[in-house]
Amino acid sequence: QHEDDVKGLLFFVHGGAWGSGAPWMYRLVADAFLQPDMNMAVAIVGYRTYPDTDVNGNTVDLNQAMLALKQRLPRCFSSSAEIGLCVMGHSSGAHI
Repeated sequence: QHEDDVKGLLFFVHGGAWGSGAPWMYRLVADAFLQPDMNMAVAIVGYRTYPDTDVNGNTVDLNQAMLALKQRLPRCFSSSAEIGLCVMGHSSGAHI
């Protein structure tokens, strides 16, 4: 689908008890949002985990991902977006 057709963005943060987990483990989450009639974009984002970093490093990584997506899909961050931005996460990813 073309970026101009995207109505909203799901920003999903993987879980993993702070020290494990990876985006690929959650790829099935995307299926429900990638139906042709929904016109959604899905980003299942990763972040460095313990012991490589702490929660501050997690948030830096996710902020960088969010800024990159905002540059790529600015319409999803606009107040006039049909659906807009939805942020979800699992386990530690939901806490961050």
